[in-house]
Amino acid sequence: MSTAERPLIIAGGGSIISGAEAEIRILAEMLDIPVATTMTGRGAIQDAHPLAVGPLGSTTGGRYGRGQISNTLLLEADVVFVLGSRTGQICYSDWNMPKPETTLIHLDIDPAEVGRNFATEVPLVGDVRDTLRDIIAICEEKNLSRTNPKAHSRIAELTARWEDEFRPLAQSSQNPIRPERLLREISGLLGEDALIVTDASYITGWAMSHIDVPSTGRFILSPRGTGGIGWCLPAAIGAKIGDPSRKVICLTGDGAFGYVFNELETAARYGVEVLTVVFNNGTLGFQRHWEQKVMGSYLECDFLDIDYSEVGRSLKCGGERITEAAEINSALKRGLASSGPYVIDAVIDPNATAPIVGFESILGADAVH
Repeated sequence: MSTAERPLIIAGGGSIISGAEAEIRILAEMLDIPVATTMTGRGAIQDAHPLAVGPLGSTTGGRYGRGQISNTLLLEADVVFVLGSRTGQICYSDWNMPKPETTLIHLDIDPAEVGRNFATEVPLVGDVRDTLRDIIAICEEKNLSRTNPKAHSRIAELTARWEDEFRPLAQSSQNPIRPERLLREISGLLGEDALIVTDASYITGWAMSHIDVPSTGRFILSPRGTGGIGWCLPAAIGAKIGDPSRKVICLTGDGAFGYVFNELETAARYGVEVLTVVFNNGTLGFQRHWEQKVMGSYLECDFLDIDYSEVGRSLKCGGERITEAAEINSALKRGLASSGPYVIDAVIDPNATAPIVGFESILGADAVH
């Protein structure tokens, strides 16, 4: 790593479980190596750090996605150090990244995971934090440190390119609301005590890409593995009960919310302070857009116009509907200040896609129900 031209560190979920955030930062700064994360690794490094390059993979690397930065650096890397990652299909882009000629170092506490999906030149079995402490000690003993101005230049170039693409949507006053604007507003109001809980499907990609991680540690929970839509609200309620000091925000789509909104009554009955933001596009967005992309039209994806804040109020929660971008900030502040569960029903653009690789093409005007 100390002699590599284009090294990259990838911090997976095992880095968070291990509590290795400080060690990752120390090693990255010592050798001046960019740090990408998997989705479950979000929080291994804060986004404001100059070596942080965001989340990897096909869910965040498409149009408007922050993952374009880390995906590009992974493709260009000559040496990659994977920390506590199962090297799954989504974060490693159908296992097309890293390239076969890339030298791979893989550290995981589970020996079955090391080298499972990629040829691995240096397999390491151990706890991420403890092993990194040993590696850092060796680097200090051998005086292995360096500066890497080319890496900083490349990070700046790729970040500027992504921000130029993303900024117009993040600042958009379009109605229906662009999800990028809604997420940027949410991101701007979050402190270090926040915990984002996302549902499956589009909202995971949107949140992983478009919400800034303000500090190290567990910041975003999402249903990786076999979790399906409808996971978010029960998980958010449990997270708040488990750690009342956290400001818990549940981000869900209207399709997913339809499976579990009855649990708002549970939250109201127990006084659980959870803010739920429903990204209401009136459709099963991923399914609809996938059908449009593959078949040119779609069937049976759209819903009636349901105001989920009314549902929330009927279940003894606070809530409101927002239909214009100018209403976002004040509504979020009211929700975050609520002394009980609160539902914001945000009407978003049904044609907006998550930053999934392969969904970049403009959907045809005739791709309708």
